[in-house]
Parts: sequence; C-alpha cells; structure tokens
Amino acid sequence: MKTYKIVKIAIITVMMIGTLSCKDIFDKDITARSVEVVAPADKAEAPEGEVTFLWKPVSYATGYHLTIVSPSFEHAAILIADTVMMNDTLGVKLRYRHLMPAGEYQWNIRALNSSYTTRDNISHLNIFAPGGNEENRDDDPDVEG
Repeated sequence: MKTYKIVKIAIITVMMIGTLSCKDIFDKDITARSVEVVAPADKAEAPEGEVTFLWKPVSYATGYHLTIVSPSFEHAAILIADTVMMNDTLGVKLRYRHLMPAGEYQWNIRALNSSYTTRDNISHLNIFAPGGNEENRDDDPDVEG
C-alpha cells in the first residue's frame, strides 16, 4: 500500500510538472525590454550607399528581427528589408548592412527568443543623394539654382 502511495504521488508530481511549458522553464520574458540602437541614431542623415545598422545585445535574446520600410511604417510604400538574424555558434549578430538609395526610411529592431519579443524600437533615417544634403537643397534661398 505504501508503494502505491509513492507511485501515485510521483505520477501526480510528473503531471503537475508537465503542465508547465518549456518556455516557462527555459525562456526568459523579454517583453518589457527594448533593443538599444547604436547606429544610425534616430533622425540621422547619411549619404546614399551602404548603411550599417548596429544595436546592443539583449540578455536572453536568441535573435533579432530587423525591418526597414520607406517612407514610414504607417505609410509603407516599399519594404526594404524584413529579416530575422538568429544567433549561431559564432555568437550574436548585432549588425546588418544594406545599400540604401536616397529617401526617407523608418527601421525597427526587436530582440526575440523562442517565446518572447522585445518592444518595437522604431528609428527614422534620411538618406540623401551626394550633393543633396541639408546645406545644398534647391529650396534653400541662399543657393542659386
């Protein structure tokens, strides 16, 4: 009879542990965090060409989801990039390079693990054509054109 009680308690214990999902045991909730952007900073301006997007690591993240649109997420006319970069045996991927033509952009980076994602971190980016920066625009009254 004593063996029966021990087996019964063991079965109940295993069933209770089984009701917990693996995500509750192994994955940390990162939903209250956001990814810290290194570059380009919000509202940055840069000449057209290759732009390197950089961010700092988030603890317990196993990858990052990067999205770039033009001109904005609210009025996205062009999806420039939508990529998930997972950590691999070489480590964490904390950068993404992309050739960017002149235009207005927004980009978002989120960290993720198998169960959770961080909050959105949306930044604005203006890419200008060579000779088309703020000081040399046609609408500048001090510039003859």
